[in-house]
Amino acid sequence: MLQRRTDDLQIYVSKDKFTVQIGFAHETKSGMEISGDSSVQTRLDDGKYLIALSDGMGSGPEAKKSSIVAVNMLSRMLSSGFDKDTSLELINSSMYINSKEDSYATLDVAILDLYAGNMEFMKNGACPSFIKNKRNVNVIKSVSLPARNTR
Repeated sequence: MLQRRTDDLQIYVSKDKFTVQIGFAHETKSGMEISGDSSVQTRLDDGKYLIALSDGMGSGPEAKKSSIVAVNMLSRMLSSGFDKDTSLELINSSMYINSKEDSYATLDVAILDLYAGNMEFMKNGACPSFIKNKRNVNVIKSVSLPARNTR
């Protein structure tokens, strides 16, 4: 059991039984210097681990801006104690309100409990993900539209 102290508040977090190793490859669209993809990997205050990938629709700086906004908002909201569904709804609403042009950003999210060995997936407009183990391949699909800015 790990103990963290913040002012007069003490937080007890179980020591992880599992570790996570993250790697990624990066490629830009032909002729573009900037990718529209952004990601975040961080430990949340509840001891779980957040991995999120966002794809800003289109390419270049505007796509990058949309994806950065999406992953940063998600990280801040989950770290502040918002639940996952509320976080996605608020991200969608905020992107809609604050944009001057049409733009979209998908979110592909995994929240890992490294103590229990569980992983929860959330998708917001992202293409299917494939989870492979020794025997099976599981497909995780989104039924929601991407976070949208329309102005």
